Amino acid sequence: PPPRPQPTPPPQSRPKRPRKYAKFEGDSGDLPDKIALNEIKLCCEILTLGYACAASDGPVTTEEEDHLQAWAWCVIDNTSDKDAGAFRQALNDAANLAKNKGKQRLESIIAVAETIRGTGAKKLIQAAAELCGEIVAHDGRLEPGEFATLSAAFKGLGVRSTKALKIASTLLASNIEVKKMLKDLKITDSTTTEARELILSVAWSRENARMQAVTNPDARDKMRLRMAIIQKIRDLYREMDKHGS
Repeated sequence: PPPRPQPTPPPQSRPKRPRKYAKFEGDSGDLPDKIALNEIKLCCEILTLGYACAASDGPVTTEEEDHLQAWAWCVIDNTSDKDAGAFRQALNDAANLAKNKGKQRLESIIAVAETIRGTGAKKLIQAAAELCGEIVAHDGRLEPGEFATLSAAFKGLGVRSTKALKIASTLLASNIEVKKMLKDLKITDSTTTEARELILSVAWSRENARMQAVTNPDARDKMRLRMAIIQKIRDLYREMDKHGS
């Protein structure tokens, strides 16, 4: 007997962008109008790089997660109806895998970025660079680990290191605690690396010595906070000196 006719499968509905990701503010959202299925791996690698930048200073925050997911929906919206579901699944899998990995070695970050650059897809490569910068700058602060990761990503993508330094300098200048401490210690852009290291070392040691002689808990907390800020500044500048070229 002839085979029984099989019912035609219903067409897959296009994934609908959740309301919380309805808007996206960021230059990384400037994507090709049409993203083909053969670019699915590339888009997953860009998202993976974004998560690596987000994890560079600790666990991925809710705000960082929202930005990255909103970017993923920008990608999905630029795919065809028949490819949108595959992109959504692949990007979701890539995001979960990246979050589980946490902080990445700089060599791994460079390798992912070089793979992205190797595709020659200029607009998507530019989107990757913008996304990394947006994630690092998202909370308005520069934390230890972020500059090294951003520099590694930019290096692999072929972006000039001056862009990472510009982002870092802007974030440092907008941090009120750091800005005040640099002013108190008379550290400026013209201060040499050697002079800056000496100033910070002396300032930290002075606060530590004072704290040993003080018993008032509030006063000790203030000194402990100053020591933490001084150490943070020292760590950030060392990182920028090491990875900024």
